[in-house]
Amino acid sequence: MEQEKMLKEDTLEDEFITVLVVEPMKPAYVKKISIDYQAMQKEVGGDIESLAPFKDQVELVMNAEGKLCHLPLNREIYDEEGKLWDVIAGTFLVVGVTEYDFGSLTPDQVEKYMEKFRVPQIFAYLNGRMVAVPATFPDKPSEKEEKPKVEQKRKGKKIRKEKTGYER
Repeated sequence: MEQEKMLKEDTLEDEFITVLVVEPMKPAYVKKISIDYQAMQKEVGGDIESLAPFKDQVELVMNAEGKLCHLPLNREIYDEEGKLWDVIAGTFLVVGVTEYDFGSLTPDQVEKYMEKFRVPQIFAYLNGRMVAVPATFPDKPSEKEEKPKVEQKRKGKKIRKEKTGYER
């Protein structure tokens, strides 16, 4: 009975892989997805194609028609020598590669590619050339910091004032 349970858990675990999801204007994040073709299509929003620009056993899985469908530009992809390989449009996945199929990323690969795709990019045209710049966002202030309130009394009534001095 215990062996059947362990076998079932191993079988279920083999049906899912750990990947990195890289969406436009968002930092990369780790996700477990089903290993089947339809799950990957769902993640990238269409038919899939893959690129292997790195020496590691990883591939980038993306929407095959991302640029044709005018999906938002996501990230520039440079090979390990620093040469621009491609600009990917739309969401893409970083997946591990096994001997015959896609597989889970190793913990080292997750760490490496999380850092590589941590910062989103904004694309613009300058002097007839497309350029990508890192998209940095200010940290969101906590609710306490958002609207500091000062209470005052006026003729027995409490009123709240924003720090700007305007009454509410």
